[in-house]
Formats: sequence, structure tokens, C-alpha cells
Amino acid sequence: MRSRCSFQAGHGAVPAREPGRRPSSVGSRLALLGVAVAWLAGACGGGGGSGSTGPDATPTPAVTPTPGFARSLGFVVASFGFMFPETFDSGCPDGFNRGPIELASAGLPVPPDDCVDPGAAPDPGFLTLQSSGTLDGFDLDGGSGADSCEHAGFDGPAGESGIDDQLWRAIGCIRGFQKGEIVDSVVESAVRDGSMTILVDVRDVDDPRNDDDVAVQVFASREAPPLGADGSVLPFGTLSIDPDPRFQGTVGRGRIVDGVLTAGPMDVRVRLNIQIVEGELSFRDAYVRLAIAPDGSARGGLHGYAPVDEVYDIFGRQAGTIGGKEALGYLCAGLRRALDAQADGGRDPATGHCDSISTSYRLGGVPAFVAR
Repeated sequence: MRSRCSFQAGHGAVPAREPGRRPSSVGSRLALLGVAVAWLAGACGGGGGSGSTGPDATPTPAVTPTPGFARSLGFVVASFGFMFPETFDSGCPDGFNRGPIELASAGLPVPPDDCVDPGAAPDPGFLTLQSSGTLDGFDLDGGSGADSCEHAGFDGPAGESGIDDQLWRAIGCIRGFQKGEIVDSVVESAVRDGSMTILVDVRDVDDPRNDDDVAVQVFASREAPPLGADGSVLPFGTLSIDPDPRFQGTVGRGRIVDGVLTAGPMDVRVRLNIQIVEGELSFRDAYVRLAIAPDGSARGGLHGYAPVDEVYDIFGRQAGTIGGKEALGYLCAGLRRALDAQADGGRDPATGHCDSISTSYRLGGVPAFVAR
């Protein structure tokens, strides 16, 4: 039996050259080599062309995309922090709270303050935010609900009422939490250096501008995003989700309208490891709203209920015991009472007590490949 790849004269054969004649240049030799390779591919059934039609020919498989890839949008958070309301005045008519150093410098008594047991000391007269103002946040409880405690909301940019962010009411008169101050800059750095990497994965996307049904999950990652020479997060990096299921958020359904993604409710948990504190930020019944730009970047917010104990553990018990209350300007006894007083979620119907507090965090993201 003749081999299917035997060299035959006639149609499709390698062009002959005159006996004794050598190619005159390297380019000519490469050209002849290219012709020979092309002929062999046709004779042996390669390349998916018409050179092989026998029953034993192996067809070239069609190129297929990774399942779900073409219908996904992924982001790595490149900017994160408190969402600051626009108030009509300072919001803190009596000024900011004072920490131990500021009290002592002003010649005022420094009351006892135990950050591990904040209830052991009396209320030091902690100051909280008094203005309502405007906040680009989310109405988490629909204005009221059996699962919430009574509270005053903010107004939205379009004049809507009932925007929830009781965390900022509790901490809005602490100097170190203000825009551009210590906490803001530390958290901003954490999402870039791997201390707090957050991924947003959007699936079932038919149209990135307008889609009435998409699936959204927020993940933690143990990997640091790629950075440019200026320290900014580079787009289109590949980052893996945290293998621990606790840091893999639940799926929230949503929609995209004119490039604005809104999805929820969902539960979210991310790692936090910033200098003097290590813990977790978790959000219950959370919503994500992101405006997606033509270049694939996104800007918006993450809004949800955070457990009061968890918030206090980060900002009070951990930070306060190793210099945080001195650097930021507060007393732990006052901070804990303010968080309890402003808590508005997770209401116990038997006691009427709420154990969670509404929060709004701004976030900006760049496009990324989310590896599951």
C-alpha cells in the first residue's frame, strides 16, 4: 500500500529545480523550504485544508472560547475607602473628638479607657455626625423594615431619601477618618500592595452597556495586583480568587443600564491586613453599583451591613490598643457606644437591638481576569 504522504509527481508536488543547480541565496533556500512544508501539510492532511479527505484524516479542531469568558467582566479594585457625604456644614458643630494626647495637651483630664473592655468606662461624651447632607450611597432597607432600627438617612444625589450609612454617622467626627487622613491613605495603599485585594466578577453579560440580568460576585484574593512604575494598578492582570470559601461572596443578580451596573443583595467578606490591624470586612445584604467606562474601568461603591463587633474589633480593640486612638483621635469607650447607638441592621425582634451597621465604601476598579 502506498503511504498517504508519499512524494508523487503531478498536481501538488514540490516544484523541481534543475539538476546541479543550488539556490542562489539564503532567502531562496527559505522560500523553497516554505513551499516544501506547505506541500507536506496538504499531502498529510494538516492545516484543515483540502489536501486530505480520506477516512483516516484527523480534522483540525475549531477554536472555541473558554466557557463563559466572552460573557464576563472582571475588575480588580484599585481604589477603596469610606464614601464621604457632602454636608451643608461641617457636620461636626462641636468639632472633632479628642484622643488621650489631645486631651492632655489641652490640659483636660484623660478618662480611663480600656479598648479591650470599652464598657468598663463611662461615656466620654463622644461626638457623632449631626448633618444629613448628600451621599451617593444606597437605600439598603427600603426606607424602613422589620430587620432595621430607626435612624436618619442621607439624601441621594438625585434628591432621593433614605440613603443608609450609619457607620459614617458614628465615626464622622473622628479626625483620623477624614478624607486624606491616616485611615484613608492606609486603606488606599492596602488594595494595591496585596494586603486587601478585592475582585469583582460579572457574568452572564450579553451587552456591557445594557443587560437586564447579570450575576455578580465579590471575592478576596491572596495575590497582589500588578503595578506600574507610578504605583497604580495595571489593567488586564490575572488574579486568582481566595481558595477559602468564606472569602467567596454569594451571587447577587443585577442589571446594567446605560453602562451602570447595580446588583444585590449579596454577602461579601474580604481580608484586611493594614499595618497595625488584621481582620475581616464583611457585608450582609450588600449591593454593588459601578459605572463602567469605555476603557473597561469602573467606579462606584459597595454598600451593605457590617457586624458592629467586627467593626469595633478593627477600629477599636486592635487599633486602639496599639496607638490608634492617639493617632486618630478618639476614646474606645465612646467609639463602641457610638457604633451601638447608630446600628441599624440585624434587628432582634425580641429585644429590638440591632447588631449591624450600614456602610458605604467607594471603590474604583480596572479590568482584570478573575481566575476561579
